[in-house]
Amino acid sequence: MSFLNNLRTGVKLIGSFLIIAVITAVVGVLGIYYIKQIDAADTRLYQNQTVPLGQIADAAVAFQRTRVNLRDMILAADTAEAQKYADTIKTLDEQIVTLSADYEKLIVAPEMRALFDDYTKDYAEFKGYRDTIMALALAGKQDEALTTLRGDAFASAKAVETALDAMQVMKTEQAKALADENTATANQATTIMIIIVVGAALLGVGFGVIISNSIANPLAFLTKLAKALSVGDMVRDVSEAEKDTVRKRKDEIGDISNAFDALINYMQGMGVSATAISENDLTTTVTPKSPKDELGNSFAKMIAGLRDAVSQIAEGANSVSIAASQLTTAAEQSRRSHQPDRHHHSTGRARHRPADRRRHQDLRLRRADGTRH
Repeated sequence: MSFLNNLRTGVKLIGSFLIIAVITAVVGVLGIYYIKQIDAADTRLYQNQTVPLGQIADAAVAFQRTRVNLRDMILAADTAEAQKYADTIKTLDEQIVTLSADYEKLIVAPEMRALFDDYTKDYAEFKGYRDTIMALALAGKQDEALTTLRGDAFASAKAVETALDAMQVMKTEQAKALADENTATANQATTIMIIIVVGAALLGVGFGVIISNSIANPLAFLTKLAKALSVGDMVRDVSEAEKDTVRKRKDEIGDISNAFDALINYMQGMGVSATAISENDLTTTVTPKSPKDELGNSFAKMIAGLRDAVSQIAEGANSVSIAASQLTTAAEQSRRSHQPDRHHHSTGRARHRPADRRRHQDLRLRRADGTRH
């Protein structure tokens, strides 16, 4: 998984498409291979079984027609009619020879070769009897020809028929066996293709999930950080281990994560400076990251302005303190210079105090008399 995380996103996407393309190509190649296998099996079934069966059937028909024409040749009314049947027999023989030669070319199994050799021997024997019968018929010896036809020629003909029937039965069995083999091949090909298709689909889905998680999960984590930053949360509760899961990647997501990490560090630094300023600590220093660092430049200007304002206030307070000290000194000097005059006035007031007390007493007595009357 770490290997996948260290690949660039473009490489991952192109690689995933290439893998899907390779899987598709493998499925296609295997499909073509099995289709060709089945096609070749069908071709063998047709060429080596179906066609030979037709050839055997045609040879059997031609052989039976030969026997019929031999009989008709014996029973012909005259030599001209007998010659016509003889020509037909000759044509049928050529057909049998041609069909037998074509059939022999398609023989594959040794068992069929043995049956074909028996057939060839039996037919060659029959041809000897056939030629004898034809000669007798053309010579007008119908009784001898008929005796031969019903005797040794009949037994030879039955041997040929038996050989043809045996070849036909064996060829039918071979055709059935080959058809069953073709069916088994088709079923096997179908099973293999289903397994490959299902496996390819699961592999594609699994690879897609892995690629998706490799991209979506870290993006979701970065989105969470971005949303937190957007509402002023400095994400100080996010551990370094959590951050390492994305920022140590070597792909574009790792680049974005490192940029986010730098942003978080920047915002946290600004938060520390803002906290210090709110606590009246102007010793903190903010260094802008660049001339375009609006927040850093603003903080630096604000701190400088606050320091300047505090310095001016301190200077004003110092001036007020000096002025107050000067006023205190002047007042003290003034008090000391007026102390003799205050003593003289206080002595005069003391002389008049007894007379004043007597006047007040007389006044209270008169008020008291008035009240009684």
